[in-house]
Amino acid sequence: MKTTPNNTAKKTVRKKTEKKQDSRPLILIIGSAILVILLLFFGIGILPGLLGGDNSRDNLLALARKYMENNEFDRAFDKVDEVLEKNMKDEEALALQDEIQRRKDEYDANNKSTNTNTTIVIRPDDFNTTERYIPKTQLDIPDTASKEEQNRLKKLRDLLIKGTNHLQDKQYDDAKNAFEDALKIDPKLGEAHARLGETWYEKDPNNKDNLDKAKDYSLKAMEEDPTLALPHNTMGQIYEQNKQYENAEKEYKDASRLDPQDYMALFRLGNIQYRLKKYDAAIRSYASCVQLKKDFQKAHFNKGMAHYRVTQWDAMISSMQTSVSLKHDDAPSYYMLGVAQQTKGDVNGAINSFKNATMYEPENASYFRKLGTALIEARRFAEAENAYLSALKLDGSSAETNYNMANLKITTGKHNEALSYAETAYLKSMTTKEYPYTLGIIYENLGQRDQAITYYQKAIDLDAKYSKPLINLGKLYDDAGLYDNALPLLVKAYNLEPNSYLVNNNLGTVYLHKKVYNEAVKYLSKAVSLNSGDTAARYNLGLAYLESEKDFEAKKVFSDIINIDKNYWDAYYQFGRLLVKEGDTKYAKELLTQIITKNPGYDKRAEVEALLSGL
Repeated sequence: MKTTPNNTAKKTVRKKTEKKQDSRPLILIIGSAILVILLLFFGIGILPGLLGGDNSRDNLLALARKYMENNEFDRAFDKVDEVLEKNMKDEEALALQDEIQRRKDEYDANNKSTNTNTTIVIRPDDFNTTERYIPKTQLDIPDTASKEEQNRLKKLRDLLIKGTNHLQDKQYDDAKNAFEDALKIDPKLGEAHARLGETWYEKDPNNKDNLDKAKDYSLKAMEEDPTLALPHNTMGQIYEQNKQYENAEKEYKDASRLDPQDYMALFRLGNIQYRLKKYDAAIRSYASCVQLKKDFQKAHFNKGMAHYRVTQWDAMISSMQTSVSLKHDDAPSYYMLGVAQQTKGDVNGAINSFKNATMYEPENASYFRKLGTALIEARRFAEAENAYLSALKLDGSSAETNYNMANLKITTGKHNEALSYAETAYLKSMTTKEYPYTLGIIYENLGQRDQAITYYQKAIDLDAKYSKPLINLGKLYDDAGLYDNALPLLVKAYNLEPNSYLVNNNLGTVYLHKKVYNEAVKYLSKAVSLNSGDTAARYNLGLAYLESEKDFEAKKVFSDIINIDKNYWDAYYQFGRLLVKEGDTKYAKELLTQIITKNPGYDKRAEVEALLSGL
């Protein structure tokens, strides 16, 4: 912003001294310069206020939306956080935060092939199939043709059949000679051009000269006879070879339209649609394929994989079951069948499927790893450990397997044994946030608080939106009495998971310890609503009411706890104190006496006895 002296104003000045005439423009210039400096220095902060808006906030949200559209979700979250740090109740920012999370979840689901902490390494089978559809020659010999014409056509048909037989036997030069001989008789014979295009392609699809010849012959075949499916099929394979998948899809569609019996065109079409993430279309193509060729095992498998991508578990199970019925030793089919069964909750079925996968492909570590996850879900921990040990024998350097074994050891309370596996996982992949988090859990359980803090912080450094280490680290600081350290971590966790019982309970507890009782009541009440059977959050809520001198509410909370847990002696004690305060000595004496009678070793026995002696 630049300002200049007002010339019109200067002209109205009359009979002033030379010094005064010069000083006014100078003052204006100096003032303008100062204003420019002030605006440059403070402008970003004050201009929105002067103009009645908040461009800084709006710009941050606009940037967040831009990052979200570009799938840069962490950067988008950071911009929203900057807005929420100034106003946690900004509804537009909160709504955008939810939208970013939803978009991130969708993006992850579409771009990551993971399930239950185990990588899905299976892909649809595109090429490794011995299945082959051979269209019969379309050359007809009309009865009405002359004898000479019939002989000519018969010779052409014999050459086409001869060349096709050579092609089936992979005698490419003999096949080529037969088709070329046919073209010598009839240079415009579309089928001969089509068969030559197929021959050049099949002879060596990785050879550019072969692909060029295959393309030229196929295009010529389409020109001479637009009803032929074969040249479209060959062109589809050429486009697929060159990764021109949209063009390949079009050619395969034309091929299957022109020859509705060509199940291989439908199979290839399904594969291309799968690559293009058109999973519903791929399912339809595979379904049409297996309707024509019911025993086409790989088509059933690929159909199951497409169902997997759109989370159609029942249909996926049906496809994979058909696949293994057609090929009893197909380990990938058993593996994916197990994935679907585990997702559907049929853990025993999944275990059997994963065991079959390991039996038929015992060198595949991922199958043993997945078997381990299912066995853990069934709480068959000893078998799960054996499965992970088998996976580690095959691939001891796998970060994922070491991580899974560490979690198994944590589940069974063997934290010392878990440590080495967790350390190996972390050293193999130091940018995977779950690995330092797991180390934090282990060190916390081993009583090594400083180490736990270090690794929780490493996990947070890798992903500032990772709520688990935020919660655990906040709880550690709270337990250590470092409430000011705990609070910002748990506030951030709350922004990420506002409906988490654990977050609300821990955040409310920190506020209780900081003696900010209104906030404590707010979050602890929400924690209770999220987990009505929990007594810990209720007890802290009762204490917050007690400290707020809301005795009626506190008494109700302690009463509810006693109804849930007849042995929650601290609730008896606090309820008894309130009754004494109210003068209800009879009921107070009854409650307090129960503590002494039923729990003589109660740590506040002296306080209870003191209360009783005063009744």
